[in-house]
Amino acid sequence: MLPATEVTDLSLSNSFSHETVQSCLDFASKKYPGHLLTPLSQQGGCSFTIVAHTSAADDDDNQSIMIQFRIPRFALSPTIAHESRALYGNLVPALLSSENLVTGQGNPLQVYAMTFISGVRLSDVQPSERCLGERDLGRMFALVDGMAKFFAMGWEKGVMRRAMNGRVGKSLMQRLRNLERDLPVEWMRGEAGSAADAVERGVLEFLPVVLNHGDLLPSNIMVDGESWGLSGLVDWAEAEYLSFGMALYGVEHLLGFETHACGLDAEPHFTYYDEADELRDRFWTTLLAYVPELANARVQTAVLLSRQIGIMLWHGFAWDDGKIDRVVNELNDRQEMAYLEVFLRASTGQERSKL
Repeated sequence: MLPATEVTDLSLSNSFSHETVQSCLDFASKKYPGHLLTPLSQQGGCSFTIVAHTSAADDDDNQSIMIQFRIPRFALSPTIAHESRALYGNLVPALLSSENLVTGQGNPLQVYAMTFISGVRLSDVQPSERCLGERDLGRMFALVDGMAKFFAMGWEKGVMRRAMNGRVGKSLMQRLRNLERDLPVEWMRGEAGSAADAVERGVLEFLPVVLNHGDLLPSNIMVDGESWGLSGLVDWAEAEYLSFGMALYGVEHLLGFETHACGLDAEPHFTYYDEADELRDRFWTTLLAYVPELANARVQTAVLLSRQIGIMLWHGFAWDDGKIDRVVNELNDRQEMAYLEVFLRASTGQERSKL
């Protein structure tokens, strides 16, 4: 984290200008007098976040408050915030308050005060070499165990045949058919079409509808700095109710790392750890221990389908400043195409079909 006076560079990393950042700091100073205000060193693309500490010497994260300013079109639903906390407990920040702010430049913002999730972002500590050392492998086991428990909590609180009325859920079939028509690679179009056909046959009806985190990436996964045990999940702005398993794309992100070759024409690609299969098996075994129903062949087929759909939905559409309605292509979306190819092959390959 950085002192509140060092915010010039931070404002350049997202859609907040320096003037808007200053308005946020002024608001927080008046709202929490006597607190030490510390902007996060890594800001999200759609928000500006400050941590308010009761004193400079306060090392108790439980006494800290996270203040997040969001652009209205990327607002966090208070209902979703409260429901995610009710479902997943201390793994989710508790929403303390929400209000509106108009900056000195006339820009409207949504302001949220939440409890602070301790730990470090997984993205800050995740290994970037193919072979995990013994210590890091043990840490990754702790992490996948925690993620399995998190998914099991969703299953336990899920509801069968609940309507999926969120942005993605209500357009699920249309999105899959768009992928079938527009994905640039033939075998990917075939996978999208097969998934759409399976949904129409009712395969997903064997699964409960659960509250899925909408952006389950290492930057939103908080872990203990030493053990890498799961501390919590942040940024629930894109969460919605979908079939169990559609957020399992997030597990794939734990099993490797993105690499960039040098040069303007270099292709980004995702590299799995040598121990990825072992970690994936550990996740599946742990999840099955928590949710014995997953041993049923029809349920397991449905989970694998849901996982595959989640991969295609989250990596098959370009972000485009939050529009998320354009199918990716090889010219403009090389990073998403890299993830889509490697994750789909992992989910459809017979030898690697386990979660």
